[in-house]
Amino acid sequence: MIQIKHKTTGEILATVDAETLQHVHLCERNLIGADFRDQKLDGANFTTGILNDADFRGASCIHTNFYSMHLQRADFSGARLWGIEGEGANLQYAILNAAQMYGACLRHASLAHAELQDADLKAAYLGHASLRYADLRRANLTETILHGTGLKGTQMAGTILCSTIFAECTSLHQAEGLAEVKHLGPSSLDHQTLRACAPYLPDVFLLGTGYTEDELRLLRVMYPGA
Repeated sequence: MIQIKHKTTGEILATVDAETLQHVHLCERNLIGADFRDQKLDGANFTTGILNDADFRGASCIHTNFYSMHLQRADFSGARLWGIEGEGANLQYAILNAAQMYGACLRHASLAHAELQDADLKAAYLGHASLRYADLRRANLTETILHGTGLKGTQMAGTILCSTIFAECTSLHQAEGLAEVKHLGPSSLDHQTLRACAPYLPDVFLLGTGYTEDELRLLRVMYPGA
């Protein structure tokens, strides 16, 4: 028998008849402020529940299902979130600094204003997710797919790019710190991203994604801006 308690008050929020929280089903539960620090939650299913302000620091959430979850202000600092299902999750203002998020699916998720400094998002899928005003400084976006991702105000100084895909990212030019992105290899920008953003993207950013000086000059002619 496992008791899930509130991180501050110690109030019992739920009782689980199991020896471990791995692969447990906690769907549609109200677990606001729950304390999951350093817990093993691999394969657990929290679908459509409410976990605002929950504490997942240091937790292992490998292949955990957070589909359509309410996770505003939840703290995942240093958590292992490999391959999580986070489609449609609300992670606004969540803390994900140094979280390991390899292969995470965050399609249609909202990470607006989230803290993702030093997070590892390698091979994550962020299709139609919102990263508006999120802090991705020094985050690893190697092989990450950003498709229709909202990037207005996103902090990207020191963000690592390599084989990163920007498709239909028409607000890429509104991200902050693009001139300070760390390119470890070429990345891909599709024509819709270029059409909307190329006139406003720093030369050093476009060169870092793999364009040559000659190609850069051609881009400036093709997309002259307003």
